[in-house]
Amino acid sequence: YLYREPGTYDVTLTTTTDSGCIDPVVIPVIVYELPDIYTTVPDTSCFGAAAVLRATSAADNQLNWYYNQTDPQPFHVGFSYATPPVVFPVTYYLEPQSPEGCVNQRIPITASVFPDEELSLVSSTDMVEMPFAVVNFGTNSTISLNQWSWNFGDGNTSDGIYEVVVKTEDINGCELTATKLIEVRKIVGVNMPSAFSPNEDGFNDTYYIGYNNLTTFNIKVFNRWGQMVFESDDPGFRWNGNDLSGVPVQEGVYVFVVQATDFDGQDITESRTVTLLR
Repeated sequence: YLYREPGTYDVTLTTTTDSGCIDPVVIPVIVYELPDIYTTVPDTSCFGAAAVLRATSAADNQLNWYYNQTDPQPFHVGFSYATPPVVFPVTYYLEPQSPEGCVNQRIPITASVFPDEELSLVSSTDMVEMPFAVVNFGTNSTISLNQWSWNFGDGNTSDGIYEVVVKTEDINGCELTATKLIEVRKIVGVNMPSAFSPNEDGFNDTYYIGYNNLTTFNIKVFNRWGQMVFESDDPGFRWNGNDLSGVPVQEGVYVFVVQATDFDGQDITESRTVTLLR
């Protein structure tokens, strides 16, 4: 006999003999109520992250978790389950079980996943020179972003290669990270030629130097007797071979001494012998 409602029922068996004797037997039968799952709480995780699935039922019920509708044994028992990393939607099945061992039909619960997104870190350049080492950074993403956290990889201003890291959070709360290497160069100093010929032939008639990122500068020129014949505080100077009084110096070898400081306050001292040809 199939009972449609839970409860306690008195089952009576009446037997009658061929002589007409009647003997009734009454046996109580308890029909337990089927356990129910009150709510299921699915979850959508970030791509490659775990989802947490939850369900509610009576406190004394047991919730059995199955991979499909026909598995004979549950793989997990409890009111919540943290899935392995999710890369595509996965559906599990929940079966409630009462303390008396009664079970109800299995119901599905799904772990969904947000689409896999891409994040790239873009910069205005991959290499800059100090002291004007300015780089503009930005991000490109296949999904809208809500938050940014930047680490530019430097403690103090100096040359070197820095790993710039940006950590973001998209509109789904998923975290993304991108990195980029930036090279910062510190190019300072002077480049001093070894000869010039101030003979007014239109070729190499003045002496000048190449320089990078100097804040102070001084150059002195000495003849072989140690007498100073020229001096300038302008790194863009051009010496025509005349001494301090405007008289052309003799052909020969002269000592050029440069003293300067760079934009970091570092002292630079360079000296070179230069041949003056007439």
